[in-house]
Amino acid sequence: MSKTLPEIYFVLAKTRELIAEPSQWCQYMWHHNNQRCLEDALIAALGDDYNRLYSRASSLLVDAAHEHTGRWFAGPVNFNDATNTKHADVIAVLDKAMTGMMRGTT
Repeated sequence: MSKTLPEIYFVLAKTRELIAEPSQWCQYMWHHNNQRCLEDALIAALGDDYNRLYSRASSLLVDAAHEHTGRWFAGPVNFNDATNTKHADVIAVLDKAMTGMMRGTT
């Protein structure tokens, strides 16, 4: 397993924690009051590791979003802001990305 995979798993788990409740999540804006979109939560979770880990973490989320919806998205923000995306979908995609990492399928 690559050294970065455990780090990315931690980042995805932290991202999930930041938007775990519907009241913590928003669409169509990066953040609003105490709410964050998927992209903003991912960036916050990455912190100083943004430049090193963003591309891989983002790719995992896009792949998981494709698996979840059957559609391809340009990035996490595009999935987050898609008209049919609900909070439960965002959480499901984060879970798929993390589960896929554990199974070695992503």
